[in-house]
Amino acid sequence: MMFFPLFTRVEPSSKPIGRSSSCSPASRGALSRALLSAVFSLSVGSMLSSLGCHGGAASEGSRTAVADRVHARHAEKVSDFDRSAGAQSMGLSSEMGFYDSSDIEDVMHEHFADIRNCYGRAGHARRYAGGKVMLRFEVDATGKPTDVLMVQNSLGNRNVESCLFEVSMNLRFPPPIGDKATSFDYPIEFKSTHELPVLDLDSHKIDRDVSGYLAGLASCGKVSNAITQAVFYIEPSGRVGSAGLQSQAHVDRAAADCVVQQILKWRMSASLPGRALRCHAALPATLVASSEGGAFRRARQH
Repeated sequence: MMFFPLFTRVEPSSKPIGRSSSCSPASRGALSRALLSAVFSLSVGSMLSSLGCHGGAASEGSRTAVADRVHARHAEKVSDFDRSAGAQSMGLSSEMGFYDSSDIEDVMHEHFADIRNCYGRAGHARRYAGGKVMLRFEVDATGKPTDVLMVQNSLGNRNVESCLFEVSMNLRFPPPIGDKATSFDYPIEFKSTHELPVLDLDSHKIDRDVSGYLAGLASCGKVSNAITQAVFYIEPSGRVGSAGLQSQAHVDRAAADCVVQQILKWRMSASLPGRALRCHAALPATLVASSEGGAFRRARQH
């Protein structure tokens, strides 16, 4: 029997969808209240019914209709914003644009099937790998993504994460209100088939094993300017069967792929019969392999 992952409803976020850093306190408060009222509230059923084909690809006509509605509504919002007291009090001096949640919802609706299908790349790890990925979209003034970050990740599968990145970078949003670059977070959750139950393992129980393997990651190069978190699963045999990464900063994709391939070669002393163990390990921003006996040391961060 084929099991399909569930793309859960998008959860409300306390982070405004695009923020201004140069508003007055009064206008910032008014803007924050307006933005905080715009939250994601989509269910799987509403996503599927909007596609009209139970999760299949939307027709060309429906894609065009969605795009027309998005841009028409966006034009109205821009006009309303330009006339608003908030815009006048800010003097249009905000450094970032922002979005109404419905603009984002419509675009994500249109590509729901593409996003859902990414989970197929997990392969045999679909038996146990599941969780939420928080995507942070950075978009320019035209609505084109310039980068997509995995800032939170409990899924732990690089193949799925790479697919999400590729799909997300090809999305096109309407221009942000204010016609300035902005960013927003969008959570996606996949569920495994639960054929192999998962137990989350405290990181200190694998510290010794991880420390012994870190030197092998140095040849991959620098993954990110920020500390990168590895999320991986130890199968009952002790081998790592699935791994992924998260970072708050831009990630070098080639280096990240290399790191994950190395992690998948690890054999861990901690394992549990009939269970997959989900682990987290912080990888320093810079890894250096010493020439003396292959010893590992962390580069001093300034």
